[in-house]
Amino acid sequence: MEALKQEERDHREATFLACLFRCQDTDRQRQALDLPLDAITDPSRRDMFNAMKQAAKDGENLDEIGVGLKLQRINPSYEGNAFKAVSHYFSLVETSAQLEHHFSALSEAHKVREITTRQRRALELLEAGDTEAWREKMRDVAKVAKGIGGSQKFTVRGVSEILSYEIPADHGLVRNENKESLFELGSVAGIVGPPGVGKSRMALQLAIAQITGRQWCNLDTISPPRKWLLIGNENSRRRIARDLQGMTATLAPEKVALLKDHLFMQVPETDGDMVIALKSDNMARWRNTLGQTKPDALIIDPFEACLENYDVNDAAAVRDTIQKVASLAHEINPDCVVIFVHHARTGALNVQQATGFGKDDFAKGSKTFTSMIRLQINIAPGDADDFGKLVVSVGKSNDAKPFYPQGVSMNEETRLYEAWQGFDYEAWKEELATVGAKRAKAKDKAELVRRIVDGGTHNRKDIVAKIIEQEGVADKTARRWIMSALKKNLIRPLGLEGQFATVQ
Repeated sequence: MEALKQEERDHREATFLACLFRCQDTDRQRQALDLPLDAITDPSRRDMFNAMKQAAKDGENLDEIGVGLKLQRINPSYEGNAFKAVSHYFSLVETSAQLEHHFSALSEAHKVREITTRQRRALELLEAGDTEAWREKMRDVAKVAKGIGGSQKFTVRGVSEILSYEIPADHGLVRNENKESLFELGSVAGIVGPPGVGKSRMALQLAIAQITGRQWCNLDTISPPRKWLLIGNENSRRRIARDLQGMTATLAPEKVALLKDHLFMQVPETDGDMVIALKSDNMARWRNTLGQTKPDALIIDPFEACLENYDVNDAAAVRDTIQKVASLAHEINPDCVVIFVHHARTGALNVQQATGFGKDDFAKGSKTFTSMIRLQINIAPGDADDFGKLVVSVGKSNDAKPFYPQGVSMNEETRLYEAWQGFDYEAWKEELATVGAKRAKAKDKAELVRRIVDGGTHNRKDIVAKIIEQEGVADKTARRWIMSALKKNLIRPLGLEGQFATVQ
């Protein structure tokens, strides 16, 4: 935990200095430069901040020359590398939008350290019996503590501000039938489906469609092309290349050029690539990767691999992970859309929950996942005999009307999902209901076997005879029902072959 705090503190200080170099608001810059030197804990960064303070005091620009010369005087060990050290901070971020946020955090952290130091000294005075000095030191503590946390508050706006707010027309990635935006900029969303159904491919197609201006699941994408980053450890380079080569085969050269400028993907090639969990020793990798790409849309596949304990049933871990990923992304780009690709519950009965009243139970694990995201796209198998056919629907939509469930079918050559010609949503639901009824009936058959055994008939031959007598089925079918009861753990074999008893 201490290592994580140190890593976060290092990142905060470095980003604060980078934002300060980029800041064009002189009032905000002046306020940030008033931060005490010892609010920066790292000695080298403290030297840099000191050089910036002196340059500003002398009326010089906060650039390589103005700050570099001061830095070299403060710390001669740089020996001509001071300009390079300053240039490093210019490459960390593109804007100064986060300066106030980092300034407030560092200011509060500095006050907390000051209070802790003074309290420790006050305790020493009290233990020494110097009550007068102790009282004076405690008054000193109160002065430092006054106003602490004042910069930490919720965003509150008056009714007039809210009423005058103009909703951006195209503040998202996809548009529904009502021309409303889905995958809102700055929001968190999910793409949920059973293992192996095609979630990763659908997510990749979403990125390609938005960049190239194509439709996705019969929905219009919103321009301009956004910069996308896909982080995932499940698919090999061969799988990624196969999908990407197929999806781009029919694109015009100018569209391929757009993809080259806007689409970036993690390719699992090293041991480090296999771990994407938000652990303390992995945070630098996350921040460096996001800082290098600065994405407008971040896809993480799968969500489960991000959890430090890999437990999707742990509500607290799910909540913390979503918040932490969103914070990391929005620190780089406040408008970044974070999209988690997440597993759904398995089984034919759970497929029925992709739409309808049970759609909020579709995702695997804690319901915290669904409650924290703004948009959830559910992907379900569309045909038991054709894995390429899928049904895409909305499991949750906070900001826009859900679109009507869409049937898509994969083109084996292009690896793209196209409109499923002749898809009938109502017929699909009826087929799922039939499957559910059959499974329920199978459970009833196993229950029948359990009741027969519980009634005192323990021999296989006698159980089969009872089933035939009551249900009028064939001998082979009756024996299959006995196997079903065994699999469902309703009955168990006794020591003698062909003898059974109920499971209590």
